[in-house]
Amino acid sequence: MQSGQKVRKLAFILFLLYLSIPISAYGVTYDREEYTEVFYLSNNGDGSNPKAGTTAHAWDSADVNNGNNWNNVDLADNKLGPNDCLVILDDDADITTWLVVQNSGLSGKPITVRGEAGGEAVISCNAYKFCVLVENKSYLVFKNFTVKNAASDNFKILAIGGSSEHIVVENVVSEHAQRWGFWVTSSTDRNCDYITFHNCESSYNGDNGFHVTQNAPSGDGVEYWYCNSHHNGMISNSHGFSCYGGSTEGKSSNVHWYFCEASYNKEDAATGAEGYGWLVDSYSTDCEIISCYAHHNEGTGFGIGLNSDNNGIYYSISANNDEFGIYSSKGANINLFNNTIYNNGLDGSGNDDGIRLINCSSVNLKNNILLNHPGFGLIVGGTSSVKCTHNCFYGNASSALSGVSCTNALSSDPQLWDKDVGDYRLLRSSPCIDAGVDVGLTRDFAGTFVPQGNAPDIGAFEKKGKNKPAPPNNLRLAP
Repeated sequence: MQSGQKVRKLAFILFLLYLSIPISAYGVTYDREEYTEVFYLSNNGDGSNPKAGTTAHAWDSADVNNGNNWNNVDLADNKLGPNDCLVILDDDADITTWLVVQNSGLSGKPITVRGEAGGEAVISCNAYKFCVLVENKSYLVFKNFTVKNAASDNFKILAIGGSSEHIVVENVVSEHAQRWGFWVTSSTDRNCDYITFHNCESSYNGDNGFHVTQNAPSGDGVEYWYCNSHHNGMISNSHGFSCYGGSTEGKSSNVHWYFCEASYNKEDAATGAEGYGWLVDSYSTDCEIISCYAHHNEGTGFGIGLNSDNNGIYYSISANNDEFGIYSSKGANINLFNNTIYNNGLDGSGNDDGIRLINCSSVNLKNNILLNHPGFGLIVGGTSSVKCTHNCFYGNASSALSGVSCTNALSSDPQLWDKDVGDYRLLRSSPCIDAGVDVGLTRDFAGTFVPQGNAPDIGAFEKKGKNKPAPPNNLRLAP
């Protein structure tokens, strides 16, 4: 066969293959990601700087909130649906709108809402109640933009009469809402499940930074990774992170925080209440705070509320908060393992202990450092039942303990690296090294494997490089 015939035959085969490709495989590349269609949201709907050939997909506020412009099938049909992307343009100004998600994506084909690549996309919803509202919708991805100025909550995920599941919120900033920055909530018979916040920030909101209410899913629930909540409570008392059940019928459960930070959250100016870094509040169950940092809040670092059950705080730090490092009243089945609690209770109110437990049941404290508090290191009151072992108490002005006894306790300086500047790692001479007990955890505050030596260390940091084998002393340079 001559070369020209070969080329024509190959071209014909490729043409047949092209015709056989389903329409859902037609792709538009945006920021190195493939979508079926890409839409552009701007104030005037003129699609400033859209990709070539997509000017028909330029939307304004009316377009994006029109349910007729969305669908739930993966087709190149000028409708926003599964495997499509909505790009919020920088537009040289805040986009004044709200975004009500009209449809769900599909498994493996989410609807993506994202900020313009290389820009600073902002939705300023001003008089609107919400900036982003997701109600009974699933398989969604939100990333790389800011929401602000909502009359109520900036970003709300809701399940009432249906479910909201498999939603990822990544690199989204929420600020200056009248109430909550991010809110996940459901009715008692419906749930939000498989909800992940990653590297999000919530600040200067009127109430809580991140909030979950009455949500008791059967799956992974709500997870926060590397999120930061600060300076919230500008209008009313607030917390950096919180979850709340409210009743046996309306529990909140399966909320997990990993490597998150809460700081400078404000208490109620009139009553001096609230202002916690974290509050796992009433009827909250099966929640975990892991490798998190609460500092310089006007209230308590970490709180566990009444009728909350089976919650834990692990490898975390509570430091320089105005009230307790950790506080619980009427909580049950609480695990407090490998935390560093330093220099809390600074406001002179008398709420100045490292850990205070009142009428709690089945509390386990292991491998914690409680250091430099005006009150007690650990105080237990009421009918609390507490097991306390392998903890370090030092420099607590009133005393190490009140109302409880602890076994295998250390009473010497834990020798932190530079606690005055927030470095709570252990020095090599620390008595806390290898002085803890196995609690079944394998990573410390910084992600270091545990143990590094013969036993876990006490505190939030495992000392790296312990007990390295001595170098051989009989080596010779080869000739």
